[in-house]
Amino acid sequence: GMPAASRAAGTSAYTTAQLQTALTLLGVDIRGRLVQVALGPYVQRAHNFSTTMSSTLTQAVRMDSHGGPPDEVLKRLPAMAAAFRETGWHCEIIIEGAETMRKIILEQAEQQHKNDQKEKGTKEPFDASIFEGMFPPDKKYVTQVSLAPPWIEAAYPELSPVSMSDFAHCEQTKDSMFPGCMASRIMQDANMSVVDDVLHTRFCGPAGMDSIERGYK
Repeated sequence: GMPAASRAAGTSAYTTAQLQTALTLLGVDIRGRLVQVALGPYVQRAHNFSTTMSSTLTQAVRMDSHGGPPDEVLKRLPAMAAAFRETGWHCEIIIEGAETMRKIILEQAEQQHKNDQKEKGTKEPFDASIFEGMFPPDKKYVTQVSLAPPWIEAAYPELSPVSMSDFAHCEQTKDSMFPGCMASRIMQDANMSVVDDVLHTRFCGPAGMDSIERGYK
């Protein structure tokens, strides 16, 4: 007696929330048709789900894995940072005003434009006006979150002065025009063993020199 998907409408007797919970519990990396594949053993005719329904479920599960919609996650950020600090972790949040955020985004957009023009072999001018009004002056913007373990202050003087930071560009979504980068820093101890989790940081910016300085901060 499993609720079946409607062949005509591509819907299900299960609610979207129920299907979302099932996919989350299954822990499947869902994209497009993988929704139907993942739910196939549990929902009759799941392969007939419409593209819209599959996309809705994909977005819902992705947001659930990130802790919820971006605005809701940001509201919880101060409390999460305080919880880390209470247990000894070092957590730094950098918050900027609208003008600084606009400058950061314009620099990234202009560099991306230059790269695109170089690749296409064209010389069209960069139009900064498309960003007008994008950053309301009464808003604040989180530009960086950094996390380091409780033992770092005691261990740092004993670690090798040579370290390495690795950067990865975050996945762009409809909620993040410029998702920025993440960086992780590792070092060596006196026995030449790798010490992980020295620093993790996510910031609004490219993996350039400024980003590297943030990773080594």
